[in-house]
Amino acid sequence: VFESNLPACTPAQLAQIAAIEPPFEADRRHLADLMETDNMVAVREYALTEIRWRSERMSLFPPCAESVELAIVMSSLGSDMVSAIALDLASSRQVPNHYRMGAASGVAKLEELIRELSAVSETASGAQHEAELPGCTIVQIESVARTIMNPFDELVDVLASVESVRGFYKVADAHWLWRESIFERLPPCAEAIEIALFLSQLIGSLVAMDILEYGGLRREENPYIEELTTVVPLYKQIVNKVKETLALP
Repeated sequence: VFESNLPACTPAQLAQIAAIEPPFEADRRHLADLMETDNMVAVREYALTEIRWRSERMSLFPPCAESVELAIVMSSLGSDMVSAIALDLASSRQVPNHYRMGAASGVAKLEELIRELSAVSETASGAQHEAELPGCTIVQIESVARTIMNPFDELVDVLASVESVRGFYKVADAHWLWRESIFERLPPCAEAIEIALFLSQLIGSLVAMDILEYGGLRREENPYIEELTTVVPLYKQIVNKVKETLALP
């Protein structure tokens, strides 16, 4: 499962990952109930929980192959679940919900990765202390911009073009394709990982924010609005830094 350009995690890093609790692990039964709820207040509360989980946990993932793949899956699940429930409410469950299917697939993927991680951890040997990943070269930054950031901007354009609930099906398909391509495209350097994890969380929040509004949640009650007031300026800083590095206008 863990095929990547990134270095494999050391035994010490594997132990660090194993201590990170998934965003829904504490109460799976509550989650099952939540996925069938008609209560937007409950959805909002879960959204607040998953935002808090990301703010507290994402910095704990070490920069190595198994860890980064697990981080992308875990950080995406929370917003996917919010989007799935809100899309059901927005469409009165009258049309297929791609985000619900994606959330179910994400849970299965997470469980598969955890099993693989346990197997890797049991057979791991070697150095207990990892070397820090190097900073990205200009060539690597250019690769990140071309294969991850530019497709991200195209995905945001797809989201901005949504004019009805049905438009989120196209968003979901584009979202999955972009997310699945991240891991295999990442060059083994520090900034690439930071950018990929950041963008993965950002698009999840943008989608969840929009679907919650379609689901009837008032803008002033939408928890992703507050998060994005902080996160979007950070994204602009990243874009400007990449342009500066690549001497782009």
